[in-house]
Amino acid sequence: RDLVSSVVDSIAAKHGWVKAIRRNEIVCNRNGNGNSSRDYTTGELQVNCTLTIRLSALVNTPQPVRIFKGTCTSHGGDCNPSRQNRVAAMSRGGSYVKNTPHKALYSLCNIAEHSGTLTSAIIKNVMSVVWPSQKTITKQDIFYIRAKIMKLMPVFRKSNLEYEEFKKVVNCDDLLKGIDNEELDDDEAYQLAHTLWLEVLNTEGKKEDAIMSFIEYLELIKCRAKGFTYKLAEDTSGKGKKLIGVVWMTATMRRNFELFGGYISLDMMKRGLNTLLWPYCAVTMYDEHMKICLACEGILCGERHDTYKFIAQFLSQSAPGRPLSDVNIVAGDGFFDQETISDFGFINARYIADRWHFLESGLNKMFGNRAYELLQAYLKKMVYASSEEEFEEILCLAYELLQAQPQREMQM
Repeated sequence: RDLVSSVVDSIAAKHGWVKAIRRNEIVCNRNGNGNSSRDYTTGELQVNCTLTIRLSALVNTPQPVRIFKGTCTSHGGDCNPSRQNRVAAMSRGGSYVKNTPHKALYSLCNIAEHSGTLTSAIIKNVMSVVWPSQKTITKQDIFYIRAKIMKLMPVFRKSNLEYEEFKKVVNCDDLLKGIDNEELDDDEAYQLAHTLWLEVLNTEGKKEDAIMSFIEYLELIKCRAKGFTYKLAEDTSGKGKKLIGVVWMTATMRRNFELFGGYISLDMMKRGLNTLLWPYCAVTMYDEHMKICLACEGILCGERHDTYKFIAQFLSQSAPGRPLSDVNIVAGDGFFDQETISDFGFINARYIADRWHFLESGLNKMFGNRAYELLQAYLKKMVYASSEEEFEEILCLAYELLQAQPQREMQM
């Protein structure tokens, strides 16, 4: 078996194709009918190639391995062995990612450790040196390499940045097999989405290319991470559809909303900081430890009624464990009012200004300029009070201050 497999490998490398093993057969990996739902630039991997070597067994036994009838040693269908065919077939089969050289992995880990980021351009520059010049480095390749480096970083740090130690650990690790049949956990999915978002934020060039690349990466994450979902926001009011943003949610975010979504805060950044000039948005809550957690996040074209309504609809569809009617309080800025949040679907929720906006402008609007100037210190202490008793004590002091003012001042 090993001898036949080695001989076929040598022939395939020389003539420009890639072998695959299926039970008792050695075939060209372009054998079979393509059934992928994805639209690949280079077409389907399986194109009905007829090359098949049928063996008596593919396990080591005392009996010699025999080649059975039905063996076909010529390629057929749309398979045309060549250098480019071998590169394309190996690329589609995941061979390049699975067998990424140790030095390339070490270099990328080193860059990620010291620079804190690993952009698509850096990955392309490093991998273009070790992969064939005929290979096109795709977005899928970059995604898989990025995921592999993310998984390797703990190994890299444990090796004390020593290459030989790093290589010893990696040699025994399943990471070298790639992640083709491996799923991402929730933290890894979030980290990848966050990293890709930061890359979009710093991208220079056409904004359409930046957002489309980001969406393609989100689709790859969705395929590899259970519970990860995203949705595109589209404006259909004009001629055709216009993309106005994207929102995503991990399994942990879904759990956060279903457990802690009785009180949520909904807001967007005041201005866009990315190449699209689209503001970052998120739905946040407090968990059982009073730490901030997320229900979803994304980038949208602006602070508009339809974009906020889109976020609410996304929550409703992606986290059915808590209907929007089960949200009790929605905190936000002056963009909202009670009628607005009801229209979003939070029909039983009470609207309040969130703490930042309440302190920044809400108190001034509530009390007026003169009263706010006089009571500002007390009002802020009441907001920050840690107990009802502390609140009442500060309230009494504020009342005493008002009582001490001339009659005209008390009428404010």
